[in-house]
Amino acid sequence: MAACDFANFYLLSSKNTLFALGLRPAYYKAQNSDFAHECAQCHTLYAPFMQTSDKHEKIMTSPKNHFGDDASIDDKTNEKILEFLRQN
Repeated sequence: MAACDFANFYLLSSKNTLFALGLRPAYYKAQNSDFAHECAQCHTLYAPFMQTSDKHEKIMTSPKNHFGDDASIDDKTNEKILEFLRQN
């Protein structure tokens, strides 16, 4: 079996590590447009599971010092994004 054929077989195999982790595409714009819009304005849109809930709480409760930048948004939008982050 050629290396390319083996790679294709592995990638499509149910034993592929990525499939085993249950990873699937995420469409954050459809799931929460505020999260997608506000967060992607200034940086890469990171998947919510890449941070812990307490880290999300800390980030969203102090938006004036968001890694050295002022990422302030209105309270309603902030709460909507924070709730999305908590759930995901």
